[in-house]
Amino acid sequence: MQRLPLSLGVFILLFKGVSALTPVFVQTGNDLVLDANGADCSEDGVLIFWRFNEKDHLVRLMCHKGREPTVNKFKYPERTEITEKTSLKLKNCQKSFSGVYSALRSLGEEEVVAKYNVTVEDPVSPAHLKVDSVFNSSDVCNLTVTCSTDHSSVSSSFTCGKETCKQDNGQQTDTSQQGNLLQIHVSNESVICNHSNQVSWANSTKRIEFICHQNDGNTNPGPLNIRVIIPVPVIVIIVVGAIVVLFVWRKRQHNHVLKIPCCCPEHRVNPESATLQAPADQPPGPETPSDTVMSVYSVVQPHTQTVSPRTETRNAPESIYAQVEKPGRTSPRAKVRTVSN
Repeated sequence: MQRLPLSLGVFILLFKGVSALTPVFVQTGNDLVLDANGADCSEDGVLIFWRFNEKDHLVRLMCHKGREPTVNKFKYPERTEITEKTSLKLKNCQKSFSGVYSALRSLGEEEVVAKYNVTVEDPVSPAHLKVDSVFNSSDVCNLTVTCSTDHSSVSSSFTCGKETCKQDNGQQTDTSQQGNLLQIHVSNESVICNHSNQVSWANSTKRIEFICHQNDGNTNPGPLNIRVIIPVPVIVIIVVGAIVVLFVWRKRQHNHVLKIPCCCPEHRVNPESATLQAPADQPPGPETPSDTVMSVYSVVQPHTQTVSPRTETRNAPESIYAQVEKPGRTSPRAKVRTVSN
């Protein structure tokens, strides 16, 4: 009956003043305050120490009754500061600051009042969520996505109905050597890609409804299901080319019409202003239309004489050649009408 209290007393004595190791994480560049767990520094002669990795003395506080303690800094004075009387502040934490920090109170014997395992970590890199494939039918939408960072990636497939969405292979995770966690899961009708560590996190989210509706009726293109996509620049080039060809064709048609003789009134020649000459030695005889055209020439001259009434009643010829009247039987020579200047 007496051995039990003795054993219990030895156990309590061994662990008197020993504090549990508390893990603490801080982001690179931030400040961190470590509390001395309310260590009493109100008595004269009490000493409080802060140590790093059990061997490096950082700060010593000499307590005084009724006034502030005296602070002495030893190793790494530029990175430490005493705040709230006994708490230790680490300024602008770097990776080299990681380690075990202990607070001890001494009044004849040392007592550990606080102990922290500090880890300094960089913030995580951004997370990227990419849709690899989508198959959408009237009832079900199947999709495969990939969650990636600068150093790792993880993929997962989902089967989604009208009301529920299930991750086919369960929640997918990947842990990097630095302890960063990359995770892909479904929550609140969204696919979430999450990259995190103890001090920061980043995520990328896509709505499942948006993914499925955006690819409504489409699947991954296979040998029998190839979607032909015509780039917009090709369409623009085709339209511009058609306009240019049409413009050139119409311009040529217009020029061709302008070259047709005698189609415009200003190009017609007044027959009364033409001077016709016939060979003087040609005997009278019958003439054919072809002979007349080949032997009679007209010289167009400015018209300076008033046209007689007889001339006005005659119809104007339809060509620039002079009109030749067929000779009558009583006339020995062809009658040629001329207009003198």
